[in-house]
Amino acid sequence: MKPTINTQDIRWQTDDMNEWVMEEAAPPTQPELEPEVPEVPVWTEPPVTIEQKDAVEGEATISELLVNAGNEEAALEQRVSADTRQAASDEG
Repeated sequence: MKPTINTQDIRWQTDDMNEWVMEEAAPPTQPELEPEVPEVPVWTEPPVTIEQKDAVEGEATISELLVNAGNEEAALEQRVSADTRQAASDEG
């Protein structure tokens, strides 16, 4: 008589072994991450009232004053150079 093997027991044993291996397997070590950078607060201006808006629109800003002064100076230089060229051509 041939010896017989109960194959159901083998399947259950291999499944149990696989579960045990998976349970015992340590998860891979994670690299240490740098701590999160705190979010930088966004600078916000307070709401402007209608009166403040009218007051600001009426005033010229420093940059506008500088641009206007530069334009006036350039126009003056252009007129002076035009007069100088005309005077030189009249003499010649």
